[in-house]
Amino acid sequence: MLLEGLQLPLTTPFYPDGRLNLPKLEHNAARYSKTLVAGLVALSDSGEPTMLSEEETRQALRSVADSAATEKVLMAGASRDSVAGTLDLAETAAKLGYDAVLVKQPSIFSAGVRGKRARELLTYFRRWRSLCVACGAL
Repeated sequence: MLLEGLQLPLTTPFYPDGRLNLPKLEHNAARYSKTLVAGLVALSDSGEPTMLSEEETRQALRSVADSAATEKVLMAGASRDSVAGTLDLAETAAKLGYDAVLVKQPSIFSAGVRGKRARELLTYFRRWRSLCVACGAL
């Protein structure tokens, strides 16, 4: 798939007491689906994914997928520090109809990774990719 156009990162709304505001998230996804953006990105860094529990993460992904227009490309932030956790979240996104996932480097690696640590980071992404190919996600 070739991604073209603007992919709009959605923020994740919360109630004043800190609970996830799913109705507002659904409203936003539906509203932005009426614009000329090519796609919507759920749980990117600007979507505050670290503020959500695993269940809230899945609820947010489900809400965006259910509320977005069918012609919009859907991307999901699926980063976890473990390969298994990332793959599990990527599989969830795929089952919900997401077209792509965003995977960033695990938090245990610093921004300027070099030498042995760079090889470890490369191993992380190679392992993740091989598991995705094996399960049919890629």
